[in-house]
Amino acid sequence: MMSPTNVRMLHEFFTNAPQQHIRVTPEEINQKRIGHIGWHRKRYEVLWEKVFGPVLPGYESATNVKS
Repeated sequence: MMSPTNVRMLHEFFTNAPQQHIRVTPEEINQKRIGHIGWHRKRYEVLWEKVFGPVLPGYESATNVKS
């Protein structure tokens, strides 16, 4: 999604904001690659459930809404 250099530069820009760096490799989610835009596709849903969901306030309640 972003190179380590770009992540570092972004974090340096927002010096007063709380920061958390999460690095995910394709191997960790059983994929060959993630890509810059691909992470929002259905096949990468595991990223949201296991990686990003726990650090996003309200994520769990938003995903358990009954339709």
